[in-house]
Amino acid sequence: MRRSKRTVAAVLLLAAGMLLGGTVLRAPMADAAQAILQVNVVNPTTSPVPVRQQGTADVNVTNGSLAVTVPPAAAVTSGGQRLQVDAGQTANLGGDITVSAVVIQFRNGATEIIFRNDGTIVARFPGPGPLVLPLSQPIRFDAAQCSGPDGSFCDFGWAGSAG
Repeated sequence: MRRSKRTVAAVLLLAAGMLLGGTVLRAPMADAAQAILQVNVVNPTTSPVPVRQQGTADVNVTNGSLAVTVPPAAAVTSGGQRLQVDAGQTANLGGDITVSAVVIQFRNGATEIIFRNDGTIVARFPGPGPLVLPLSQPIRFDAAQCSGPDGSFCDFGWAGSAG
């Protein structure tokens, strides 16, 4: 008999909890379940804590507007020249050349042409070609180097101007 009284009391207590949870305490429990917790994890290198992000991060940008597009430089519309460089040689052009289009022919097995400005590579084009390249942005160079076997050469021209 004592056991059945305990069972009845437990069932009544459980029913009362369900009734309160489903009616009176429903809103506070739902709010608590949806609450966003802000947690600071201290993660020293001597005892690292594995962390895995869940959900979507809340990001606030506090700086002003940023320019995300840069208009391309205007095309060079005057000048031009043609030049031939033997394989294994570098032609120093005696000043900066700005070009918006190049035409390259690789002759007798030449494999590559490299355009440099102040010793830095600004463009590199592999053979076999021919290559006709209108450039989306002008390039500036002061030297052209051709690669390939002995007897080969790079023949190239450009639209652009010196200086």
